Amino acid sequence: MSALSIGFATEKNRRKFGINFYSAALKITVLKMKILPYKKITIKHNKPKSDICDFINSSIAPRKLFGCPDSSKVFYGECNDNDFKLMRIINYRNDFLPVLIGKIYDEEIVITMRPHLFIFIFVIFWMSVAVLSFFVSSIVIIFRLFYGIFEPATLIGVILAPGGLILLKFAFWRETKKSEAELRRVIED
Repeated sequence: MSALSIGFATEKNRRKFGINFYSAALKITVLKMKILPYKKITIKHNKPKSDICDFINSSIAPRKLFGCPDSSKVFYGECNDNDFKLMRIINYRNDFLPVLIGKIYDEEIVITMRPHLFIFIFVIFWMSVAVLSFFVSSIVIIFRLFYGIFEPATLIGVILAPGGLILLKFAFWRETKKSEAELRRVIED
């Protein structure tokens, strides 16, 4: 019996502490909530790969460095024989619009939806600052309440972390659903 498995020998204890020894790596489950803006989907199809590429190419406008892409199309980006990288064309501003990166196989398409790299870095920075300020604010609030002093400014750190999660929930995941529906419509037509 290894040192890690002492105290977790029964299945009940494994479930209680969220530890799964049956996988290749040790997994500790904290929350079953999607915090990182990332989604992977699979679309099954029964069409040849060339037809799928033609359907996607007919609905995408080429990327432009500056200016808006052709608004008569659904997506802009590029599609090769086996893969594509797309973003949905919208007539409003949303920096959390997902980038659809897909691989086309014989019977399925595997698509990864994620925000633009700059937005992903910004979210990681925001959540790092939010978690740090959450802990600092919590400690400050506890000590100040102990002495009977309360200042509303100390709540800013407590509000940043849930604010970032709410921003992700409504900005990215809403657009993810719309992009997935549009891509399914293009492929299935």
